[in-house]
Amino acid sequence: MGFRSMMTGGAIAPFDAIGNMLRGTRGIMMDMYRQPDKLKKAMEMIADLTIEETISSMNNTSGVMVGFAMHKGGDSFMSIGAI
Repeated sequence: MGFRSMMTGGAIAPFDAIGNMLRGTRGIMMDMYRQPDKLKKAMEMIADLTIEETISSMNNTSGVMVGFAMHKGGDSFMSIGAI
């Protein structure tokens, strides 16, 4: 009918990507204290990939909105000084 799809992309916060899909909640919490530098480096790498992939997806579909899931990174989940 000529109407553009509103949401044509999706992204996930790097902390959530690691905690939900790779390490689990317990694993990522332990990583925050046992190897914080490695965790930060991994999150930076995932952030760069997520940004590139989301922009590419939106350009390919002419989308106007991206859904951005964030579960573990919300203010209610952990304190500001945690990571």
